[in-house]
Amino acid sequence: MTLPVVFRPQATEELLAACDFLEAQREGLSPRLIGEVRKVIDRISVHPELHGFVLNDIR
Repeated sequence: MTLPVVFRPQATEELLAACDFLEAQREGLSPRLIGEVRKVIDRISVHPELHGFVLNDIR
């Protein structure tokens, strides 16, 4: 069973800013970052219990 991973607007903005920064440093880094973030999101979705609670039932 997988659980949904929800990105808050601020997290999305930070990720987009990081992508912009990396692309300014070297073309092609942004897609690599997105790929790595997707891997982590997939892992969190499949194994949420590996991560501690931050607030109430939010991990």
